[in-house]
Amino acid sequence: MACTGCAAGVTGDPDRVSHDGVSLLGQVVSDAGGEVEYWVQYGPTQAYGSQSEHQMGDFQPNAPRQVRVDIHGLERSTAYHYRFCAQDGAQEGGPGCGEDRTFKTQTFACGETVTASVRFTGNVQCPDSGLGMPGIVVGAPGIEIDMNGFELRSGPYAFDAAPGIDNRGGFSDVTIRDGSISGTAPDLYRAGVLLDGASRNRILHVKVWSGGSGFDIRGGADNEVRHADLLGFNGVIGQDTARLVVADSKVKSLRDGIRFSGVSDGRIVRNVLDGEGTSLCCIAFGIRVDGDRNVIKENGVTRWIGANVLVASGADNKLLENTVGGARWPTDPPQQDYFGDGIFVGAFPTGTVLRGNVANDGLGDGIDVQNSTSRLTQNSANDNADFGIDAVVGVSDGGGNTASGNRGALQCRNVFCP
Repeated sequence: MACTGCAAGVTGDPDRVSHDGVSLLGQVVSDAGGEVEYWVQYGPTQAYGSQSEHQMGDFQPNAPRQVRVDIHGLERSTAYHYRFCAQDGAQEGGPGCGEDRTFKTQTFACGETVTASVRFTGNVQCPDSGLGMPGIVVGAPGIEIDMNGFELRSGPYAFDAAPGIDNRGGFSDVTIRDGSISGTAPDLYRAGVLLDGASRNRILHVKVWSGGSGFDIRGGADNEVRHADLLGFNGVIGQDTARLVVADSKVKSLRDGIRFSGVSDGRIVRNVLDGEGTSLCCIAFGIRVDGDRNVIKENGVTRWIGANVLVASGADNKLLENTVGGARWPTDPPQQDYFGDGIFVGAFPTGTVLRGNVANDGLGDGIDVQNSTSRLTQNSANDNADFGIDAVVGVSDGGGNTASGNRGALQCRNVFCP
């Protein structure tokens, strides 16, 4: 501090940083209390040279209080020094100023198309400046959007019907990493990240809160989602794409956690999907697969409305070593076969392999298989409200299936469960 026995500023962190402005948080404290004047000094060096508009506040004695100062008209991609200063009516010896700190403005503006790699320098707040404005639009292949641990935020209706990060141009070999995307827009079609026709994109360590989907991936091939943390209407939606990987991620959503529609040769592995927040009025699935040769392995899936895991169509899908539990019923449901089942394989998918899965505590069957070309080996189903394993006549029993504590004396049907 530059004085004692007076008012002083305490320099805090930037809350938001844009290409031409910053919102800075700090504190003001006065030993006398009453009317206190405060401001921010800033500039390219510690000589500063500029200052924000001075503001006034009424402060209690010796009670530090957080304040915010917004600065506009800055240069893009430029580093600035800053510090908070304050003085009251009894000030002697000049204003009390906090320590010197720095921030750097962003290289991009909200809604802008980027054609080179970007690295966030702080949290980004995109304003409510129009319908359909994305946060960032990808405009070139091979670039990296490094969020650097920061957050891309929307205003009340910013990004409406538009994604936070938009790759509808179909640019390949793009990496999006290490940050979070949030917003309050109630549009069910908005995604945290949208890929359309893009291939070999990687989304790594990204957290999304979205009124729509966390990640919406359409077309293209060989895209990856790894170590994500998703909360929204849907988690990950893959549509008409090949070799999509969703791995090592956490998903909570109001509807489907991970949905593959027309996806071939995909991988859904080691994810944790919790359906506790799903609405009892609606059908929702932890994992739903419509496609061929997908592998669903080592996932933990609990408490979804409908079924924890549903294979609805396609051929030669594999369900391996998943743990599912607590599948629930919607309120006053139509009578669907999959309601309350831990794992449900419908009548249309062919050649499904189920091996080493554990299905417990559901309100329906632990595992329900309705296509006779399926093969069941070493699965376990316990304490479900219907069968442990309920399979149609003709399924291939690979042995090692077990069941206990399920309702009724007959624990399994059409497979042997000692």
